[in-house]
Amino acid sequence: MLTMQPSAAKRRVVREARRLLDGSAGRYAIHELCLLPDDLDPALADRIAADLQDAIHVGARPLTPTGWSELLADEGFTVTAHRTAPMALLEPRRLVADEGLVPALRIVGRMLRDPVALRRVRHMRRVFRRHSAHLGAIGLLAVPTPSQL
Repeated sequence: MLTMQPSAAKRRVVREARRLLDGSAGRYAIHELCLLPDDLDPALADRIAADLQDAIHVGARPLTPTGWSELLADEGFTVTAHRTAPMALLEPRRLVADEGLVPALRIVGRMLRDPVALRRVRHMRRVFRRHSAHLGAIGLLAVPTPSQL
């Protein structure tokens, strides 16, 4: 997930995707965490990022929908479609929908046998719920912007 990368690494990954798609009719699709709304107070965005980092032990830096679109545009893509949705990561219905019932039950079983993992997942879920008004999911579809000669 690009969300887990610092800004420079996000740019390198997107730039490489652009390089790989150069001269093709290919598309680039990403699915990421996003901050809502676009005009979210930067101090609140920093607080959410700090809480995410504390919960998942990775420097997560989600962007706003406009921020994701600008990142892609800056690295040579034109966003042709995007969609946001509520943040549902670690919610039981989403886990079953993503993984299937039996695999989801296996995941839960492993968590129940590992108290450290269970505490960590619960902590992540609390953070996601605490910031649910400002955390969402975003999917973007982009095509390489034709080069200007």
